[in-house]
Amino acid sequence: SEEDQDDSSSGSEDESQSVRREAPSIFYQMYHFSVDEVRLQIPTVHIYGRQDKWRLHSKDLVNLCPKNLRTVFEHDGGHEIPKSASEDICDAIEIAIASLSVDVVKF
Repeated sequence: SEEDQDDSSSGSEDESQSVRREAPSIFYQMYHFSVDEVRLQIPTVHIYGRQDKWRLHSKDLVNLCPKNLRTVFEHDGGHEIPKSASEDICDAIEIAIASLSVDVVKF
């Protein structure tokens, strides 16, 4: 009936509103190498393009990583991983993973 439809639709609205109210607030913390002393102490691989609108942010992230633990791959494109360089990029990632001194559990 029409009443049933109204009740079911209002119930779903109430549920979605309660879900929104219960969702935890999100805290965004941004680190910058010129202000913070925090450095990532793991091997990292950074891939970004010279035409990438986020290039400067990528370079800031690079500077949060010690030189001896980071590999940077800059390409001529934008915000994508170029297929033409996929072999070189895979090699860089494999080298970073291989340099870890932790045991990896295989499932």
